[in-house]
Amino acid sequence: MGIYGPKKPESWWVSAVLQTIRAVVLVYDVITFPIHLIVQWPWRKRALSRRIKARIIESSDSSFTVRSLTEPCELHQRLVRDQVTTMESMLRAAAARWQNRRCLGTRTVLSEEDEPQPNGRVFKKYKMGDYVWRSSIELEKEAKNFAAGLRELGCQPRRNVVIGHNIRDAR
Repeated sequence: MGIYGPKKPESWWVSAVLQTIRAVVLVYDVITFPIHLIVQWPWRKRALSRRIKARIIESSDSSFTVRSLTEPCELHQRLVRDQVTTMESMLRAAAARWQNRRCLGTRTVLSEEDEPQPNGRVFKKYKMGDYVWRSSIELEKEAKNFAAGLRELGCQPRRNVVIGHNIRDAR
């Protein structure tokens, strides 16, 4: 849009190209809209989005309580049953459930190369080794050892800790 109305194209061929693009887009929309309706079922998604998901069960001047109308899923019920309320208790529950399964994988950097790009930038390309996997139990043990080390240094539970690392090259 120009200041005083729609901006006029510079020449007739620019106008013709724009009209051709508009026509192609219109034909594409007309052809693909029925396919969209068949595949996506937008009326069902809209109905699910508009349905009542929760009800107010108690209300006062200073607060109100809302209850979900859908039943909690099995995972939620298991987390409540196992009293998982923190990240630490989640790690403990995961280690108890999936004891020796692979949990965390790391790779070592074997070498790094500079890869020049056509635009003049230089990307670093890393050659990586194979994954070394740790199980949930090993990860839980490492977390406990790390926490014990922090406590040994004088950090108190439920207190903030700042951990810094200098990432500059030591070359």
